[in-house]
Amino acid sequence: KKMFEFYKRSLQKVLYRRGNGRTLLSKHHMVNFLPMLSRELPNAKFVDIVRHPKDSFRSWVALSQSALALFSRAPLPQEVAVPLGLRLYDHFTKAETDFFIEGKGYGSAKDNRILITFN
Repeated sequence: KKMFEFYKRSLQKVLYRRGNGRTLLSKHHMVNFLPMLSRELPNAKFVDIVRHPKDSFRSWVALSQSALALFSRAPLPQEVAVPLGLRLYDHFTKAETDFFIEGKGYGSAKDNRILITFN
């Protein structure tokens, strides 16, 4: 909840300083925040661009390895990083599907969501 409040306040700050009636486009991988954002910002529109897992998985692993190297000063060995990346990818995909396709219990109409897929 605290992380979400921080993220929401950050968006508000950007809109206050740069908004002036403009649209904010925010790219992030925090798919678990989408239900809360949808409830808190009822006029928001959400666009999901889905790439083929073969094309995006290497990017996921590289992103997580970079974060680990930054915060812990040591990336994980590949034999550990790949299975963890697969688990993360499964979790992300389920949350993404629940929000964009299933519309499960998020208190906002599904007409504020657009799903774009690339094969």
